[in-house]
Amino acid sequence: MHHHASKSLVKPLLLAGMIGSGALGVWLFASGIVVSIVDQWRSSPKWEYLEINGQGEAIIRAYQVNVGFSYRDLAGQPVTDPLTVHALPGTSLPAADAAHFQNPLDWPDRILSIEDAQMPPNFWYLMREGQPNGHAYFVGFNSESKQQVGYLGLAGFRSTLPPREEQFVLSTQKVGGNIAGNFRPGAQPYIYATPENEIWTAYLISGGKLFQVNFKLRTVQPVPLPEEPVSVEMANQPISDALNSGYRREVAIRTTNQIIVMDYEGKTLQTILVPAELRDQGFDLFAWWKPQVVMVTDMAGWVHPPQVYWVNDQGQIARHETVILASNPPADPRLIAWGSAFLLPAPLIYAPALLIGLPLSNVFDGSQPAYAAALTVWWNACWPALVTLCVLGIALSIYVYGRHQRVSESGSLPWAVFIALMGLPGLIGYVLHRARPATEKCAHCGAVTSRNRDTCLLCNTEFPLPPLKSIEIFA
Repeated sequence: MHHHASKSLVKPLLLAGMIGSGALGVWLFASGIVVSIVDQWRSSPKWEYLEINGQGEAIIRAYQVNVGFSYRDLAGQPVTDPLTVHALPGTSLPAADAAHFQNPLDWPDRILSIEDAQMPPNFWYLMREGQPNGHAYFVGFNSESKQQVGYLGLAGFRSTLPPREEQFVLSTQKVGGNIAGNFRPGAQPYIYATPENEIWTAYLISGGKLFQVNFKLRTVQPVPLPEEPVSVEMANQPISDALNSGYRREVAIRTTNQIIVMDYEGKTLQTILVPAELRDQGFDLFAWWKPQVVMVTDMAGWVHPPQVYWVNDQGQIARHETVILASNPPADPRLIAWGSAFLLPAPLIYAPALLIGLPLSNVFDGSQPAYAAALTVWWNACWPALVTLCVLGIALSIYVYGRHQRVSESGSLPWAVFIALMGLPGLIGYVLHRARPATEKCAHCGAVTSRNRDTCLLCNTEFPLPPLKSIEIFA
């Protein structure tokens, strides 16, 4: 009998849970609309971006709806000079392999394409496996005849597919940290029209070594370095300080302790020492031709505020600035905790989201070194809101339990536990999923009790029969 009663409650509980989840989804959607309207009404949204200009100074570019772009320096002073606000392209140099680069690549991300400046050009494609430490090789095709011209691997050019021992091994999933060249993602190479852009040489890190790949000569040569390479990327140096002067294409190779800037023929142009404070961090490199080069960590400011370092030729940090962008202010975990409690008023949903999801997200994006450290931060921020939700859930469960007992409905305890865990969404599902039993005031004791039985639940007095209406049929 007890087993049958428990089984009969499974479907109603699942139905109430589905209705409660739907109500929570509607609540989240409506809250998002309200927040968006309030933000629009309160002030015009503002987005800020950090840029480095040709003088090696940090400039903040801001954009506001109905206002447009404006610029300021780090002291907050407006900047209007076109030469001062002209931004340099950065060179992204990741640190050593990071755990969050180890996700498998989708198929479109596993192909890079380049052309070799021949007439007609040949199109070369880097084909790589999707897993970490995946093998890769180049295959070339003539752009007019569409015929295959051959392959390039560690041993150079060959007419057949290189065996695995002759294929490149890319140690991370971040293609930009392994390869430097005029590549385009996917299978559509771009034909460069101007001679200064006809760069048919690329650099690639494989198995802890740097290789130069010359597509025009169809050669692959190791590049001797004083230390094992960590990352490599294209580096663009302005031809002059004038606007729209164009860029010289160079390549920056990061090792453990230094950055080596070469031209695309392999000639070393400059060596830059990396400060000890930045050797374990990825950064964007700017203005390496200046007396003080600029290195910026967290350039976009998505996780942490950007940190700008001016580094002298001795590898010492001459200046350091933390940049707070209006579009990415530092998030207060306590504000996030209470805001999430308002949006997710169900302990069973709130607790995993903030005590499992957010700490794992912090570890993944690198803002926390380990799950335990991230959990400590979020637990300290979340426990007051979590306790509040639990108290609310218990109060609602006591109400539901009492109601079940008052009207003599089965499943009082399971429904009370359900409401305690699901909170307000659970209560909505509970109320909407069920047909309410008819009630009647007992003439003997005055209590309002359920009419799903013949006697009063409290005093056991029989309810009077309904009055006859002369339409009854008695068998």
